[in-house]
Amino acid sequence: MAQQHLTARTQLKSSMIAHVDYNAEDKTLTVGFHDGGHYTYQDVPQLVHDELVAAPSAGRYFHSNIRGVYGTTRQHGTET
Repeated sequence: MAQQHLTARTQLKSSMIAHVDYNAEDKTLTVGFHDGGHYTYQDVPQLVHDELVAAPSAGRYFHSNIRGVYGTTRQHGTET
């Protein structure tokens, strides 16, 4: 039987980030931006996801703690 990868989507109240999807098993964080871009970051600890979701400014937290810190892949053809 194929193993399912559970991904939790969280909508954010941010002018920059529309939503984040986090897969705790794979430690991948996919960030969906309001401009339509989607990027997946690898090896992101659960704590970083939790802090991003709880941050007063998700955009600031993202720029300080995720962008440029974790390996990333741009996702093409992903819905917002």
